[in-house]
Amino acid sequence: MYQSKVLRNVSEFINNLSNKEQGKVRLALDALLYGHFQSVHTKMLRFPIRELIVLHYRILFFIESNEIYFVSVFIKKTAKTPPQEIENALRIYHYLKNIWK
Repeated sequence: MYQSKVLRNVSEFINNLSNKEQGKVRLALDALLYGHFQSVHTKMLRFPIRELIVLHYRILFFIESNEIYFVSVFIKKTAKTPPQEIENALRIYHYLKNIWK
């Protein structure tokens, strides 16, 4: 089982969804935390950043040791993930990696 670290912007976004959408997102997050990666739709964007796909929402995350960091969330409007979303997630990853040293 993984521990979760959810950035405030992700938490606030999810809390503002309808109850039905919140439930679907939280089920997908829980599946990841329990290691059931095959039961949710994820995609590798740029190592180590992955994208969790739930409805038309995308949650960017990475895994470090036994923790999953959920760092960004957005509504998918185009076929391609916005590069600035990936870059922002990578910045957070590198920032935290420097702190862990």
